[in-house]
Amino acid sequence: MFEMDSQEKIILAKTYSIIGKYFSQAISEAGDGEMILRCAGLSSLVEEYKNELTPYYMNGTLKNENQGFNPVNACFSICTEIESNKQALGNFLKEIFSRVINIEQSDYIILKNYLEIISKKYPNAIFTMDSAFYFHNLTDVIPNKIALATKRNALRIKDDKIIQVFTSEKLFEIGKIEMTVEGATINVYDKERMLIELIRNKNQIAFDYYKEIISNYRKRINNLDVSKIEEYIEIFPHEEHIYETLQREVF
Repeated sequence: MFEMDSQEKIILAKTYSIIGKYFSQAISEAGDGEMILRCAGLSSLVEEYKNELTPYYMNGTLKNENQGFNPVNACFSICTEIESNKQALGNFLKEIFSRVINIEQSDYIILKNYLEIISKKYPNAIFTMDSAFYFHNLTDVIPNKIALATKRNALRIKDDKIIQVFTSEKLFEIGKIEMTVEGATINVYDKERMLIELIRNKNQIAFDYYKEIISNYRKRINNLDVSKIEEYIEIFPHEEHIYETLQREVF
């Protein structure tokens, strides 16, 4: 007696095979596969997949073909391992496709569908904190976990790769926007809301990380909607403290 795979599982399998095809195209020299993993922030996987990602080994000046070279299989395994971490998966895809000249339209449609499936697992949640800072290009630090804001009465998300930020009804929708990441549409807080969150959570954020983000906000001061920030501040508790910090460190 067999059980038919779910539609999501079928799409995932098709997606991984497509990614593997382009991953294979991106690897022509020994070390290419390792470089893609490292540039995607996945250096911890290098040793595990090194043999499958090495097309040949050098014997003096001669190239000996590696019979274990199997980038398609390696890609399938890697994607399966990191699929719950949207940032890691997005970085991996970005590194692969930045090395590919042409992507077939039919392949692109399937890839886009996959990322949308991942984002729809938590349709009512909003990307916040480290995830939002990264999506807004306010930091180069790739988050180890996904940060999702949910309402206080939401069910607890049982996934150790997700940090769930329970948020009051009053504050939950403030600054919510839609953003396209790797072809998928996600809910995320805007830059103005995240500036306030940065200040509110300053004591819980590593000093160097905070300085990096606040410095990038200063560089983009002309691209911020100041009236929106002022509107938001009035709704948040401790508005005087937030306003004073903004004046001192940003404006």
